Amino acid sequence: MSINLHIETLLLEGLELSRAQAERVRAALTSELSRLLETGALEPEQLQAVVSRLEAPPLAVSTNWAPEQLGAQLATSVLSGIQPTSGGAGGGAR
Repeated sequence: MSINLHIETLLLEGLELSRAQAERVRAALTSELSRLLETGALEPEQLQAVVSRLEAPPLAVSTNWAPEQLGAQLATSVLSGIQPTSGGAGGGAR
């Protein structure tokens, strides 16, 4: 299976990042999200969808965060926004 993941814009409210930190967070997010998707975190029909906007659940970020750790946490949060709710109506994707 081939997965094409493209994140055009990532908006993190309330967190100031340097350009280097932002790139490390983006790389970690992409890497972890790809890994989760490749391991079957979503059903095949969910992988076919194009998500134009996603509001992921908020994260608690410690004062001693590392960009790679934040990227991995974001991947889990994004994935939970894509997955449907138990009511079958779909998650936070728009």
